[in-house]
Amino acid sequence: MTDHNRTIEQEQHVESHAPYLTVFFVLLNYTAMEYVYAKCHQLAVLPLVLLGTAIGLTIVTSIFAGLYHLKFNRRWVYLTIVPAVLLAFFHLPLILGLMILAITKAALVGIWFMHLKFEGKWVYYMLVPAGVLAVIFTVALYPDMAMQPTEQEQEKQEEELSFAPAPMCLPLPYPTIS
Repeated sequence: MTDHNRTIEQEQHVESHAPYLTVFFVLLNYTAMEYVYAKCHQLAVLPLVLLGTAIGLTIVTSIFAGLYHLKFNRRWVYLTIVPAVLLAFFHLPLILGLMILAITKAALVGIWFMHLKFEGKWVYYMLVPAGVLAVIFTVALYPDMAMQPTEQEQEKQEEELSFAPAPMCLPLPYPTIS
């Protein structure tokens, strides 16, 4: 069978661009949800706006899935609607909600675009120690963050330095070799 006689299903089986486009539209949905969540976090209409955005973009994604013959099934719909429902009805802090969306987006990018879905289990044996080291390094920097002076302490130090007399330093003679 030649290339130009293939059906759409055969082309998708051979090329497999369809999952990538579907993931792209899901990531587009997540990006819009992040924006809406950040802008409307304190507003009372957050559930309405967030669900409206997610449902609207899911409908747009299903339209494009029909146009481009993509496989957009129930799993993809759940992947776009469930986070919107959770963030709309559970009042989480802004940073936590954005981190949930960002981690989900990063997982989708890693699984699909970095081809981790098709790798063996050995990749995960490499990722776990890297994740543990990242957590250790982050926790190791906490004392440095805690020891930073506050604005009041900095102003006090600057004020003390501005009134302190200049030190009297005389240059020391260089030692001579005799």
